Amino acid sequence: MRKTLLFFVALTFSLATTGCTPTNTANKPESASRFNALLGAEYLKKGRLKLAHEKLSKAIEQNPRSANAHHYFAVLQQTLKQTELANQHFLTAIHLEPKNPEINNNYGSFLCKQKKYPQAEKHFDVAIKDPLYSTPYFALTNAGICAHDAGQLVKADNFLRSALKKQSNFAPALYALAKLAYDQHNFSHSQAFLFRYNEVAGNNAKTLNLCRLTSTQLGNTSQAEQCASKLLQQYPNSPEAISIN
Repeated sequence: MRKTLLFFVALTFSLATTGCTPTNTANKPESASRFNALLGAEYLKKGRLKLAHEKLSKAIEQNPRSANAHHYFAVLQQTLKQTELANQHFLTAIHLEPKNPEINNNYGSFLCKQKKYPQAEKHFDVAIKDPLYSTPYFALTNAGICAHDAGQLVKADNFLRSALKKQSNFAPALYALAKLAYDQHNFSHSQAFLFRYNEVAGNNAKTLNLCRLTSTQLGNTSQAEQCASKLLQQYPNSPEAISIN
């Protein structure tokens, strides 16, 4: 069973914002909101969800028109599996900044997980076509994974290869192409993309399992057993390891 592997734009923000101290922001709600939104995003990135909720709620209260605050709050709500609330805040963020590539990429990912594939592609397209978007390969990869989930394999391949043209060693795109090639029964290509992935990012439970499956299909029993052994030893509690026990 294929699992969606969409990923969100990394919430990596600098908190060294000039003037963003409690003293300087006390009478400036917009500055205070921006500061709390950044803090909330940092807490979200670190998995401190209660503190993230507190800071992001405060940021929205201080400035209801902060697209970033609504955006990060939406990502938090998706993490908490509050799908309806997440959608509401994504929509607010999109309304406030309709061309923001990061928001459109993450909302596209959210929509794809709800199996709303055409709507998701529209938002990926906004991000991909933004000439100022510094990481278009994020949106291209997510668009490819989404197309794969929708059963549009040719479109998926085009998106993912376009991602690699932008960033040749982008690990998520390499893995997605390996998985796509496997599902198309092109096992030698799947193995080649896996090798490229391993050179960039090393092994994990998903890649070791795909290595096991691909090697089996290619008749390389020794390689399949080696990948299975590593999977069981290094990631014994992973779903992939449990599935072969």
